[in-house]
Amino acid sequence: MNSVAQIFICLTSSIQKGLDIWQAIGDLPEIENGGGEHVAPRMGMNSTTVYQREIRHGARKLYNHVRNGLTEVNLNRFVHIPEGGNWRDIPRGLLPSGMQRAELSDHTKRYGRLSKKGVASTILTKCDPHWGAYIHPTQDRTISVREAARLQGFPDSFRFAGEHLTPQFVQVGNAVPIPVAKALGKAVLGHLEHYKHLIAAPPAPLGGGQQVDDKRKAAYTKSRGVRLTKGISESVYL
Repeated sequence: MNSVAQIFICLTSSIQKGLDIWQAIGDLPEIENGGGEHVAPRMGMNSTTVYQREIRHGARKLYNHVRNGLTEVNLNRFVHIPEGGNWRDIPRGLLPSGMQRAELSDHTKRYGRLSKKGVASTILTKCDPHWGAYIHPTQDRTISVREAARLQGFPDSFRFAGEHLTPQFVQVGNAVPIPVAKALGKAVLGHLEHYKHLIAAPPAPLGGGQQVDDKRKAAYTKSRGVRLTKGISESVYL
C-alpha cells in the first residue's frame, strides 16, 4: 500500500460523523442585523451538543459575535428565502440587475440561507450573501464572525484581532479548519514515524577523537535528506 493510501485511511478513520449547522452554532444568542458585540458576557447560553460544550471550554466571554449591517434592499430579499433556499426564492424584480438575467442553473449558492440540518459552505474571507450561502438559518442577517469561526472549528476562547469586522473575517476565512489541521497533522506524524528507520545514523568521529568537520557535517546532512526524501517519494507517487 502506498503512503497516499495510508494517509487517506488514517484521515478517514479519524473523522467522526459530521456536525450539522445547528449542532455547531445553535447555542449562540440571537443578534440583530448589524448587531452584536466584540466582547459580551456569556449569559443565557446553554450548550446542547458535545461539540458546543467542548468548543466553549475555557471561554469566559463571548468574543466576535457581531455582524455588519446590511442594506434595506438586501433585507427585503432575505425575507423571501426559506431555510435551505437561495436566490431562486427571491422575486425577480428584487434581484440585482445582473442576476435578473441569470439562468436557474447559475449561481447555485448565492443568497443561500443555511439549513439547520445542513452543512456549511466553504468559509471565505467575506461572508457576503452575494458570494455564497451565509444567511443565518433563522435570523434575517448573515452569520457573525463567531459563527463563522465555530464552523471552522475555532474554540470560543480564541479572539480574532482588529477593531473592524473585515480583518476578523479574513483571519477566519484564511485559516485551515482546526479539525482538518489536527487530522492531517496526526496522519503526517504517523507517516513520518513509519519511515523514521530511513534516517541514517550520524557518522562516527574521525580517528584520534577529532570532531566531524563542517564538510563532513554538510555531507551527512545532505545524505540524510536524500535518504529520507527518496524513501518517502517512492511511496508517495502512484
